[in-house]
Amino acid sequence: MSHKTAFLYFRFYCKYQLPTKDTNRELWVIGSRVNDGICDCCDGSDEWRYVTLPPDLRLKDTSNHGAKQSPCVNNCDRLLQEQKNQENIVNLGNKARKSYIDFAKQHGMQNNNEFGPDGVFYKVSQTCKELKIREFVYIICPFGTAKQSSFGTEHVIGRRGTWKTWTKSHDFQLLMDNGDSVQCPENIPRTTTIIFQCGLEEKIISIGEDERCHYLVNWSSPAACEGQYL
Repeated sequence: MSHKTAFLYFRFYCKYQLPTKDTNRELWVIGSRVNDGICDCCDGSDEWRYVTLPPDLRLKDTSNHGAKQSPCVNNCDRLLQEQKNQENIVNLGNKARKSYIDFAKQHGMQNNNEFGPDGVFYKVSQTCKELKIREFVYIICPFGTAKQSSFGTEHVIGRRGTWKTWTKSHDFQLLMDNGDSVQCPENIPRTTTIIFQCGLEEKIISIGEDERCHYLVNWSSPAACEGQYL
């Protein structure tokens, strides 16, 4: 293996290491991504040569992109604060989650796997949330009905709910299918996937279509804070 080839595969360890609960995990960048014009380390230490991307590859607006372009700025303090904020949300969310389990017990749902571990999502099933995006109004009731309306026309975009993903890594994704098929390709019924993430309140964070007539809903809930630790 030539020296040049070996360089492409070596590990460059970021100068500043964001603290994590996994003390054995260090942040590193593969050699081929060092001095490539993209800031991979939060302190920009992987771009010490200040290489910049060609004009035709540079993004004019990076606010909606995770990638940061050289010349780099040190974002470690901001990321550290965001990490602390998230840890606080997780800790408070875990405490709030206990009340959701108590709610399920009060209604005899603690052993009903339809509503997740310990029936923790039963309380979520009693909730509906609304979000307006331009001319569209969405009303999402997990385990019930999801609807989209605009200009007086309403479509059901999902009914009931079955777990698409439910793992020990707190990855909760609920599939609501059998929606209306009008104006969908080949009359395929609309479906909605709700991706639950740890939060301090029941809230729709975002809604979008990853493909025609399939909707993705990001939903915040204490119910999704099961054993989350950063």
